[in-house]
Amino acid sequence: SFSIDKAKNSINKLIALIPEFTTVKRGNDFVEIPTIEVRIGDLILIKPGEKIPVDGIVIEGSSAVNQSPITGESKLIAKVKGDHCYAGTINQKGTLLIEATSSYKDSHFSKILSLLEEATSNSKSNLQRVVDVFAKYYTPIVVFFAFVITFYSYFVTHLDLYSSIYKGLILLVISCPCALVISTPVAILSALARSTKFGALFKGGIFIENLHRVDAVAFDKTGTLTEGNLKIEKVIPLKEISEDDLIQIAYNLEIKSEHSIADAIVNYAKEKSFELEEVKDFKVEEGSISGIYKGKRYKIGQPKLFYNLLNDDHKKIVNQLEESGCTVIVILEENSPIGLICLVDTLRDSIKKLVQDLRREGVKEFFILSGDNKNIVEKIAAEVGIEKFYAELKPSDKLELIRELKNNYPMIAMIGDGLNDAPALKNASIGIAMGKIGVDATIENSDITLIGDDIAKLPKLFRLSRKTVKIIKENIALSISIKVIFVILAFLGLASMWGAIFADMGSSLIVIFNSLRLLKTEI
Repeated sequence: SFSIDKAKNSINKLIALIPEFTTVKRGNDFVEIPTIEVRIGDLILIKPGEKIPVDGIVIEGSSAVNQSPITGESKLIAKVKGDHCYAGTINQKGTLLIEATSSYKDSHFSKILSLLEEATSNSKSNLQRVVDVFAKYYTPIVVFFAFVITFYSYFVTHLDLYSSIYKGLILLVISCPCALVISTPVAILSALARSTKFGALFKGGIFIENLHRVDAVAFDKTGTLTEGNLKIEKVIPLKEISEDDLIQIAYNLEIKSEHSIADAIVNYAKEKSFELEEVKDFKVEEGSISGIYKGKRYKIGQPKLFYNLLNDDHKKIVNQLEESGCTVIVILEENSPIGLICLVDTLRDSIKKLVQDLRREGVKEFFILSGDNKNIVEKIAAEVGIEKFYAELKPSDKLELIRELKNNYPMIAMIGDGLNDAPALKNASIGIAMGKIGVDATIENSDITLIGDDIAKLPKLFRLSRKTVKIIKENIALSISIKVIFVILAFLGLASMWGAIFADMGSSLIVIFNSLRLLKTEI
């Protein structure tokens, strides 16, 4: 009970990050209401030192926010008008007025908490299942031998009834499988608690057990190998249309999308105060979106989808932009190209070291699976040091590739952040989602969530996995060894009831304290 409470303590710490009451604006006054009653659109006042109750956008004020409880970022993050705030983070300096973009139930924090609770309740690993099966047959066998030793002592060696029963009871106490049964779950729960300190959530013990066995890793590019903060670099009209009009069209369509490209366009448009207007018949297809805006059908997508509609001059511009490292999207009006938007992203600082560290942890092969242009993906692959890459992939292509790769690499991990990665994550041996910028479907279909998107912590998780399995094996070996020694002593008539109690409770305590080392030991 103590060890399980200790291992689950991280859940209680997370729950404590949400205030019971929240100050919201009602008319011209600010009133306190229960946090569970906060709704989307409510204006919330956050004073210095207060915890942010729900996800929101800063409307007024500026401050520095401590996001470490949720994302693991050690430094304070500056927040100004237009910036996003997350539930469970702590306002440190100035006063903020934020507009709620979620209720507590639908906040990013709440989803993280649900994942952690699911992981804690679904913590059985393969080793634990083996132990459970063993215990299923072990217990009746032990009871049988306890009866045998009792009858043997009474009828064969002619001990008195009390002494015969006493010897049988000693064997029962010695053979109690408590230490063996808890040898795995206590270690797994301790590892789950420790993983939250690394900014990661495992959905179950089996993924902790298997992570260090991964022999291949497939990366998505945007938001995984790169920062995921795409920014508009250029807007190029291809017809008699202004740059602002192109952004206005893209903004109204992309606001309904969840891709990182959409985020870049929406953020840019909001900074320029563009207005939203009605879009009818909005559709999402593989690689593109479309809708009727101001009476005309517009499409937005990658150049390869509309290659036959581009003339030689358009293709030349696209090629030049892509060779320079830009992500390019084409805007069509009634199937006629009217403009290009060029976006840029930056490689994460830690990626090269990450690949090297994972190689040292036993990963044999690396892949990049991206929907982006081949020139861009090839450039990123060369910078990172990954030889095998696949570009211009649709979500279905990523899924098929993962299925094919599993034939050669039985334990392949897929790491991604976007909606288009969800099918591949679901079908990989282990799916790892970037939790901070990842969309809900991606996180729900993954087995491990990196809460703060700190992919550099992945090697530590591999080492935690290896250490956990080592401790589980130690627990099993210790519990069985102690039992075997005292069972032999019992049959020889050398074991006392106090020795039996030590064999039972002592071995259980040894297993518990050995498992709890995972909470503090250096990884």
